[in-house]
Amino acid sequence: MADPQRPRERGNPIGPTARTVGENIKRLRGDMGVTQAELSKRLAANGRPIPVASIGRIESGDRRVEVDDLAAIAIALGVGPLALLLPDTRLPVDVVEITGWGKAQAREAWFWGASGVPLTELDGSVEDMQSEVEWAHQRSSPWWLVAPYVSVTDMSAQDQARMIASWGLREVGRLLDESPDAEAVIYDPGSGEVTFRRRNPIDGDDHGEHPATS
Repeated sequence: MADPQRPRERGNPIGPTARTVGENIKRLRGDMGVTQAELSKRLAANGRPIPVASIGRIESGDRRVEVDDLAAIAIALGVGPLALLLPDTRLPVDVVEITGWGKAQAREAWFWGASGVPLTELDGSVEDMQSEVEWAHQRSSPWWLVAPYVSVTDMSAQDQARMIASWGLREVGRLLDESPDAEAVIYDPGSGEVTFRRRNPIDGDDHGEHPATS
C-alpha cells in the first residue's frame, strides 16, 4: 500500500540538477544571511510567492523547481540563473552530475552552461572539434552576442533593437557563406544596406566595402 504521507510524483523523478539548485539556494542564502522566511517575502513581493515550507523542500531536494520559480529565486537572491543551475565546487576538476549526461568535471559543466560548449566526446581533427564547439556556441546565444564579425555603424537604441528583431545569425552566416572572401558583414541601419568588407586573397588586406547579394 502506498505511503499516504508521501506526495505522489508525476513524470520523471527529481534529478541531480534539481538537487543542485536546492543546494545552491541554501548555500547562497547562508552566504548572504537571508533566511527562508526572508526569501519567501522577497518572492511574494516580486509576484512569485513560494511558501517557506516549499523553499525548505526545494533546498532538501524533495520538491521540483519550476523554471519560473528558478528565475524568481535567482532574482530574489541577486544572482544569475546559472548560479542556481550549475554546481558550485571547490576545484574545476571536481566531478559533478548533469541531468541527461551523467558525470562531468565542473569546468566542463560551466563551459557548457555559460558558453554552449557541448558536453560530448569530440573525436576527430582539431578543425572538426572547433567547428562543433562554434556551432553549439552560436546556437546557444542570440546572434548579436556571438557574432563579432558583424560590424554595425552608429545607430540609436531603437535602430539596434530593430536590427536585432529583424536579423538572425543564420542570415549572417548565409551571407558569409555566399562570399568566401568576406571578412565582415557591415549593416547600416539608416539605409538598411548590407555590405561586405572583403579580404585581399593575396596579402589579406581589405579591399573596401561591397554590396551583399541576396
